[in-house]
Amino acid sequence: MSTPIGALYSGVRAVASAAAFLRGERRLWGLCIAPILTTSLLFALTIVAFFGLAFDPLYGWLEGAIRVADPQAWWEWLWVAPLRGVAWLLRAGIVVVFFGLLYLLFVALGGVVAAPFLDLLSRRVEEIESRCVLEVPVGFRGVLWSMGQELRRASFLLLGGLAIVVLGWIPGGQLPAVVAAGFFTAFFVPLEYTGFVLDRRALSFRQRRSWLWRHRFVMLGFGATAMATFLVPVVNFLCLPLLVTAGTRLALELDPGSSHRGSSPGPPGTRALNSSEPTGG
Repeated sequence: MSTPIGALYSGVRAVASAAAFLRGERRLWGLCIAPILTTSLLFALTIVAFFGLAFDPLYGWLEGAIRVADPQAWWEWLWVAPLRGVAWLLRAGIVVVFFGLLYLLFVALGGVVAAPFLDLLSRRVEEIESRCVLEVPVGFRGVLWSMGQELRRASFLLLGGLAIVVLGWIPGGQLPAVVAAGFFTAFFVPLEYTGFVLDRRALSFRQRRSWLWRHRFVMLGFGATAMATFLVPVVNFLCLPLLVTAGTRLALELDPGSSHRGSSPGPPGTRALNSSEPTGG
């Protein structure tokens, strides 16, 4: 990891290394199968609901909204036929976009539904790798603090996404916007898969950004690899356990807690559990 290229390779290699780790840890297979089955069932229900309930009404409405009148004379087919072709492509495009948005919504909700299994998987991976689970115990104030940190994270990502959209609307800014979107996503996607470890250490969003930036080339490599799974439908949620395992092991390797020891890593009134203290996990 001494050079940017080496760090990028380390981030990319983290996924293959996690696959080899899971292949040798059969006791974790059940925890991997549970989120896959959960998200697969949710995806199947989403497909049935879309094509069984929403597709016909949506396409019927589009046919009425985007309609080309019948020609009154044979020569009018010269422009009616191309217009009908364009109208069909437009309707099909809208259906595809609608389904794509529905799929993205499913991916987000699927991650939420699978979160308890993935959190348990992350804990077990940490136990195997570190012989303990480092965790900051929190009370009611800690819950409020965590909610505030999540709000900051969501606001930051929303503002960053809006800035990229605005850049894309500027003449000549489309290509820079695409490049910026790729880097922005690749850089912050690792937060989703290292997040279980970071949550247990109660790192603030500012500390997480600092940690990401300190290991930016590793995170870009890992994030780009995770993004590649998004390009293949269904594969992304099938890879959830693999990516969470990779993110957990990567976070443990980079040790996000060590850089904040003695600097209040979490909400006021909390303390980190070290390897000599019971974790309850």
